[in-house]
Amino acid sequence: MENTRPDSSDPSTAESKVIAANLEFYRQIADKYDRYETGTFDPNVQQSMEDDLDRIQAWLVTHGRMPSCLDCGGGTGNVALKMLERGWKVTVVDVSDEMLGLLKEKARTKGFSPRLISSSIERFLTASTITYNVVAFSAVLHHLHSYERVVMLAARQVRPGGFFYSNF
Repeated sequence: MENTRPDSSDPSTAESKVIAANLEFYRQIADKYDRYETGTFDPNVQQSMEDDLDRIQAWLVTHGRMPSCLDCGGGTGNVALKMLERGWKVTVVDVSDEMLGLLKEKARTKGFSPRLISSSIERFLTASTITYNVVAFSAVLHHLHSYERVVMLAARQVRPGGFFYSNF
């Protein structure tokens, strides 16, 4: 797992405080997350996401593109695993090593090996020059200090004609 996380122990910045709070929260809840986060078990939410991904994949394939995705704040893999099952190349960036560890294990048991990056989303997007056909956010924007800046940075990572995908 790659690590580009900023020093969350620096209390002088608001971003560092938000990162520290997220790290602590997900350290405590990671093993329970899939049972308590509504978006991971609500059948209507899951079906809506499946439908969205099917439409995106159909468009990409019709236009001769191999689906590739950056899943921002991918956590335990609610979106990433659906993409991997469709044959997509997936990179997941998340601030929580615990959540990424759970995703890694789930993916391994299904024979997948997504690229996992332990980092704040903003720091990763600021440094990254790689582009993707899809940049996805699922249930994450409200966890960010500067979601407006993150969305602008993410838009730079979307290839021309690609998709910015966000759901709750």
